[in-house]
Amino acid sequence: MTKKPKTATKNTDSEASLQLIARASSGGDEEVAKQALQAMVDQTEAWTNSGALTPRYPPGSLLSIVEKSSILPQCLDAMATGIDGWGHRFKPCIDLNDKDVEDQVRAAIVLEREADAREAAQESGDEEWEADYDVPDEEVVERLEILSRQLPIQKFRAEAWFESAPTGAPFIELRQRMRKDQHGVGHGVFEFARDATGDPTQVGYIAAHTILPMAKQPPPVEVEVNIPISPISNREVTREVQFSIYVQQVGAVRKYFKEFGDPRCISQATGKWYDSESAMVRAETTKGSKTATKPIPATEVLYFPLHSPLSVSGEPLWMGQVPNVLGIRAAEEVNFTYFDDKCIPPGAWIIIGGILSQDVRKELENHIRTKIKGRSNFHTPLIIELVAPPGARGEKVEQPSVTWMSFRGDMKEDATHLLYCAAERDNVRSAFRLPRILTGDVQDALARANAYASIEFANTHVFATPRAGFDWTMNTRLMPALGVYLWKFVSNGPDTTDPEQLARATDIFANRGGLTPADVRTLAAKGLNVELDPIDAPWMSQPLALTLAGLAAEQFGVPADRVGAELLGAFGPDGTPEKRELAQGILKDYFARFGYELAAVRPLDGE
Repeated sequence: MTKKPKTATKNTDSEASLQLIARASSGGDEEVAKQALQAMVDQTEAWTNSGALTPRYPPGSLLSIVEKSSILPQCLDAMATGIDGWGHRFKPCIDLNDKDVEDQVRAAIVLEREADAREAAQESGDEEWEADYDVPDEEVVERLEILSRQLPIQKFRAEAWFESAPTGAPFIELRQRMRKDQHGVGHGVFEFARDATGDPTQVGYIAAHTILPMAKQPPPVEVEVNIPISPISNREVTREVQFSIYVQQVGAVRKYFKEFGDPRCISQATGKWYDSESAMVRAETTKGSKTATKPIPATEVLYFPLHSPLSVSGEPLWMGQVPNVLGIRAAEEVNFTYFDDKCIPPGAWIIIGGILSQDVRKELENHIRTKIKGRSNFHTPLIIELVAPPGARGEKVEQPSVTWMSFRGDMKEDATHLLYCAAERDNVRSAFRLPRILTGDVQDALARANAYASIEFANTHVFATPRAGFDWTMNTRLMPALGVYLWKFVSNGPDTTDPEQLARATDIFANRGGLTPADVRTLAAKGLNVELDPIDAPWMSQPLALTLAGLAAEQFGVPADRVGAELLGAFGPDGTPEKRELAQGILKDYFARFGYELAAVRPLDGE
């Protein structure tokens, strides 16, 4: 006997939503839907009893819908790959090879002096402050020397941490797991562990459907926060920060976590907060017990919710598409069960002029049940045998006639609801703003240009913003904890550059003087996806036209600014045959770069 579901909430809208989710997670089976609804109510009660912030939709039930959907897994995978699947790099906050690097360092030193002056004025109670803006060259050179030593050290530190700290999988895969959870149930979670010195040493993945924020949170606490005041320096300031506590529930086991950066000691077993670990041990150790385990401090998590004004814990983007997800599932099940449950025979032999006996009727019913239904009997015909009725005395009895009646026109030639499923899949994709190509739905007539446009749209309008948000979290929370402030964590994106268009544009800009050979070499490395060593030569930093003019000037033995006049003068009355031949070769090569063939150059004297 099925237990009657308890009322999860007094809000009728919420009840209707839960019932719809239960239907979606059950595949349309009413009995299973009742059980799913009861399971959702039980999940909600369990989260409430654990002290967690009660979610509007239990995360476990949302995962059940994702598992049974034929479109949501592809959307989640596309989001995870598009946002996090390209790895990351580290970008220096200042490039020591820039031509104006000294001016940048000088400006940074001025910003530091201003910050010091403001801080000194606040401590002394002065309303006005003044900084020294005269930065001597010696101080700039000294700071550049310090930066040249610190930059490689901090980069190696960051690279080593992201290579060794991830547990269970590389960091790129941890990111993708978190992102699938984020768009599947509304939030994703990273777990961090620290060593005895307080430095982060490990990062791992926590299944998001097992963890939620607590309803009751500890009071704010004052912490030292690193605030950047220039691209190359930070200042520690005291701020009051509200940190959260999270509870993980797996079966009957509960485990508590604190938010990354919380300096307090939180008990992993109870979720209570203490001023120190020793205070926690004293409070939670049972006196006189020899079997009691030592209380363990909670590890830290970074919680990534998808913003929703109705839920602090976050909600997925596809919640409004639950009816469409349910409809696709129902249509697909109709198509699936058609082959095993269809009862329309290909045709029937009908004998006219007879009657159907009771034995034949039973045989016909048994024939439909056992010899027509299903894939193995797909082509089995139906034969109806009738017995001729007895005629009156002396009356001639009409002989039965046999007729074939085809039912092929009543049988489905292909799966039904294909247009409906395609439209609903597009509706679900629209919740994520994903083009068809990214979920594997590639049309035969898809042009290469349309494919590039779809990928470019997704990269700029769908993936770029979450990528930037993740980078901000890494740069404001994790990188300072690693002691890295001269480098920025930057997520990579796909290279959507068309090599052919890049080559054509590069050729045009180079020939027009808009690009230097060094620029062309950089673009060539990008188009060929290879590393090209830089060429250290003066002509690499000037437009190609000037470089060619310089080469021509060397051949004529004249300054570069006179090469044009000398070229024309070679065909004048004072030009020699040797100069004319040389000038004609230079001009022929020049016009060939623009697609023209120079036939001949006529001298000015008419020869």
